[in-house]
Parts: sequence; C-alpha cells; structure tokens
Amino acid sequence: MTRSLILVAVLALVTVSSALGTTRRPTLKLDAGPPAVLKGSNFTPRSLVRIFMPGQQATTFKVRATLRGTFVLAVPHTTRCNSLIVQAIGVNGERASWGIGTTCGGPVGGVEIPGAGA
Repeated sequence: MTRSLILVAVLALVTVSSALGTTRRPTLKLDAGPPAVLKGSNFTPRSLVRIFMPGQQATTFKVRATLRGTFVLAVPHTTRCNSLIVQAIGVNGERASWGIGTTCGGPVGGVEIPGAGA
C-alpha cells in the first residue's frame, strides 16, 4: 500500500512539473538579410497570430503558427536607418514584442520591449 502511494505521488509530481515546464513565453526574433525575416515561437500551435508594425505606414499581418507554435514572416520595406517595432498577439492573448531603434551610425541589434509578456 505504501509503495502504491509513493508511486502515485511521484507520477503526480512528474505530470505537474512537465505541464508547468511546457508553458513558455512567446518570443520574437528578427533575422537581418534581404529580406529581413521575423521569427516567432511559443505561440498556440496552429493558431492565427496577428502581427502589428506601427509607424508612418502601419502594417498588420496574419500568420498561422505551426504545430510547434512557430512562424516565419518576411518583413517588407525595412531600411537600416528606421526604427522598427513589432508586436505579435496570439489567439489566446499571448503576446511578444520586439523593437529596434535607429541603426544609422550604430550597431544593429534588437531589444525585447519590457512588459510584453502574456
């Protein structure tokens, strides 16, 4: 009887810890190149994700996440000397943001915008 209770307790802990470990915060990454490519991960699998690019010519895209919750989007009309802010919102409200300031005269790099978590 004691062995059975210990086995049930261990199985419950493994199940709970693995369920908690699968919830990851969505992320965005911008890979340079022509064309620049936006990569998203940890979104709800096979769901629609809305991509917002505010600015002088605000743009909205819809992409479908893969079974692994990832997507890839070629970013149109980006120039090295403009700032770029991207927000992605999943069907269940999960969010990720990515931004870069002007790159004229400085290194290229992105920063995650604070407070953009789910």
